[in-house]
Amino acid sequence: MAGWSRGRRRPSHLASEKSYGEAGGRPQPWLDARFVPPPATGDRLRHHDFPAGSETRLDVALRVYDAMTDLLGLDVDELVIVTHGFTAGLVVAAWIGMPIEAAGHIAFPVPSGSITTLREDGYFHNRAVVGVGDVAHLVSE
Repeated sequence: MAGWSRGRRRPSHLASEKSYGEAGGRPQPWLDARFVPPPATGDRLRHHDFPAGSETRLDVALRVYDAMTDLLGLDVDELVIVTHGFTAGLVVAAWIGMPIEAAGHIAFPVPSGSITTLREDGYFHNRAVVGVGDVAHLVSE
């Protein structure tokens, strides 16, 4: 994940996409044979969906929330955050102030290259999710 504001770039490894450990870069059939879906109930945050070094949802959430705390502490009017789909959902969760403990079921699916718009009003300081996964800019005329 990286954040941009007024031409300054602040890369952050803290909010990179989830590490799949040993599963990273493997062919789809290998992944399909080893994937362990999260439970419908219970502790989904600490569930390992792949073996050997894969991060849990909690691992990623902690990194994303830390990065968002840093980025939101900047004195800027606009900020662009570039990230991957799974991590994007956690960016939205951090934006709205969702406690990490409640992020076990969170999903904001976004297509590749899409734009999610988050806005804080300058008076009440409410945080809005204005749009999720907009791809209108990708349509050629």
